[in-house]
Amino acid sequence: KIVQFENLLFLGKQTSVNAINLEDGETEWNKIIQEGYPGIFIGGNYLYKPADTDDWGKIWRFHLHTGQLEMVYHHNKEQGFKPFFVGIEHTVAPNGDELVIWKNWSSKGWTQTRTEFFCFNLTHDSLMWRSEQFMVTSNVYPPKRANDVVLGLLENSVVGFDLMTGQTLWETDLRQGSSCPNRISTIHAGIHVNQDRAIIAYTSCPEVVVLNTSDGAQIHRWRLNTDNDYSSIEGKFTHYNGKLFFISQAELQVIDDYTGQPLFDPKRLNHLGGRLWNGVAIDSATQSMYIHNGQKLFCLRIPPDLR
Repeated sequence: KIVQFENLLFLGKQTSVNAINLEDGETEWNKIIQEGYPGIFIGGNYLYKPADTDDWGKIWRFHLHTGQLEMVYHHNKEQGFKPFFVGIEHTVAPNGDELVIWKNWSSKGWTQTRTEFFCFNLTHDSLMWRSEQFMVTSNVYPPKRANDVVLGLLENSVVGFDLMTGQTLWETDLRQGSSCPNRISTIHAGIHVNQDRAIIAYTSCPEVVVLNTSDGAQIHRWRLNTDNDYSSIEGKFTHYNGKLFFISQAELQVIDDYTGQPLFDPKRLNHLGGRLWNGVAIDSATQSMYIHNGQKLFCLRIPPDLR
């Protein structure tokens, strides 16, 4: 995974993290750690990364400018379930305490999986809560905070937890009300939180769901502007100027970041030819977007109606 912060570009791999100075291209620091999910997440003055073995899972953090490394949390294998820490969210509680929240997508052999969430209080150096365990598979996407609720994506549902206690407040099954309920999966989903709403797009069905974050109630379900049915969402949301850009059904989709309403007709890009893949990168300074079809990379000016 690649993350930029100010003049530094961070490269997260399974066993290492590199920090590169964008001004001169030189490596600022490089750290080798145990194998784990390559995702990296920035919060405050630190970069966070999970790591795991067959016997334990850990959360590490690196100082952004020095690379100084320290362990945040260590969790041993339990009841035969191997930890797999993924998806870290950094936030500040209403009382000012600094928190990190992450997902443990653990497995036992090849047949059993379970998902749970942890919240660690960095200010008091202690585990604040651990959620109930859900005996379902999951995904690598981090939990999202919406006011006093923490949202977590499970296999085909969304769960809301109390920020301060971890108590489960609600769970919404994304299959309910869907035009293709037997194909709903969040394995390659996108989730975006804006005020009191969560917008979710998921694999296998060209739909977008908008939920109320306080109670999980479904506000709206939109059908994407597409005639395709390729059963996948190829990348996460890219947020730009009140809109969410992403690739679904091998086409560019653009939706409103609060209502979820589709705003773009993908057929406007038919002249590119072929199926599009793997998300959208946006350069706000030039109002350009980068997309590719697996063979060619395209740099396109963002249409005036989407700026």
